[in-house]
Amino acid sequence: DAVAICNPNNPDGRLFHPDELEAARAKLAERGGWLIVDEAYTDLAPEFSLARYAGAPGLIVLRSFGKFYGLAGLRLGAIIASEDILRPISNLLGVWPVSGLALDIGKRAYQDTSWQVSTRARLDDARRRLDEILVGTGIKEIHGTNLFRFVECEDAHLIWRRLAERGIYVRRFSWSNQHLRFGLIANEAAETRLLEALSLSV
Repeated sequence: DAVAICNPNNPDGRLFHPDELEAARAKLAERGGWLIVDEAYTDLAPEFSLARYAGAPGLIVLRSFGKFYGLAGLRLGAIIASEDILRPISNLLGVWPVSGLALDIGKRAYQDTSWQVSTRARLDDARRRLDEILVGTGIKEIHGTNLFRFVECEDAHLIWRRLAERGIYVRRFSWSNQHLRFGLIANEAAETRLLEALSLSV
């Protein structure tokens, strides 16, 4: 009846091309099904958004403001779908007010395309530097987005503990001892700390 995906996915960053998703939506719509796409990270790669297909039968796109803009506290997001889908969702959820301040900040942020372009470039550069550190310390399998990196390594929980002992927190997974998720690094000093810690851990 429904297929739900994150695009890009969290935590591995897998991306589906819009043409693939549109084909899936069409097949689902033929039998009255829905394609639900969570685009919380799609502002990093807007060309992959399905927002252009808004209103297509069986398509529900979920957008979140917090990830790319770093303003999760605004509690600002949207459901993009056809009216026949939005109406029952609205009735189910009831009144869900969004503050005027949140709407104003969101509007200004979405209109600031120069900031968006420069931020994507800055994040891409930070991601590249993090990848260099990870590869330089022996980690080869690296995936993810320009906000986080999902790596495959041996003894991930041991590496997690050794990094935590040095005040560096990365995400571990209860379901795998071969994967970790790293956030981007704030500055050169933090990059040096991570490089030194990983060199002792990997």
